[in-house]
Formats: sequence, structure tokens, C-alpha cells
Amino acid sequence: MLGDNRTIDRRRVELRKLIDRYEENPSLRIASLCEGDEVGVETLHERLSLRVIDPGIARAAVTAIAGGRNFHEEMCAVLGATWGGSMLWTGRIVVGMNLEISHPRKSASFLFSPVSRFELRRDGAIVANSGYSSLRPVEPRQLS
Repeated sequence: MLGDNRTIDRRRVELRKLIDRYEENPSLRIASLCEGDEVGVETLHERLSLRVIDPGIARAAVTAIAGGRNFHEEMCAVLGATWGGSMLWTGRIVVGMNLEISHPRKSASFLFSPVSRFELRRDGAIVANSGYSSLRPVEPRQLS
């Protein structure tokens, strides 16, 4: 039994260190956004556009701009940031962590590769970003 407690304590310390490392990364809390805000998200493999519908329950209309997904104004729930396991930082988009959304119509959750950057637009103007001046432009030939 003593060995089990040591293992649990060690895992807590490891998880806390990992979280501490990512707390400094640029992030967006969906609940802090306004209805109609647009969030451009670039992951390692895809580009997404999220139009906030209800920030209180992290509901957004998601469109895949580039990459392998076929979303166009799909009503989804932004579940949050994860490393791909059971730990989920709910309602957040965090640079360096995977993005997970739930698609109720398709009865599925989708896990995207780690977020590279994001930008928040309100009334057409960029009001926040992840430290980059803008998202990389996407040419039609880059679409999957």
C-alpha cells in the first residue's frame, strides 16, 4: 500500500510540473469571449475558424479552413486543451496543447494536433493573438 501512495504522489508532482510549464503559454478562455467573436486557430496540421455562439457553454460554429476535416459552420462545443489523455483543461485553447471539440450532430469528439497559434477577432479587428502578428496565409492549393 505504501508503494501505491508514493506512485500517486509522484504522478501528482509530475502533472503539476507539466501544468506549470503550460500555464505560461498563450491561451484563450472561451467563457471570457463575447458572442460573435471569431477565433482563428492554427494547429500543426489544420486551420480552423471558430465563431463564438455561446461563450458560457463554450459553443462555437467551427469551419475547417485547411487540413483534413470537413467542417463548415458546424455547431460544436469547445471541450478544451489536452495532451491527448484523460486530462482536459476545459474551455481553453492553449498553444502547445491539443484542441478537443465535440460535434453533437456527428456524436463524436475530435482531437486536433497541438495549437501553433491563434488570433481573436472582434468586429473584424484583431484584439488578441498568441504572440504572432497574424496567422499564416493559406493558399487554395494547401487545402486538403
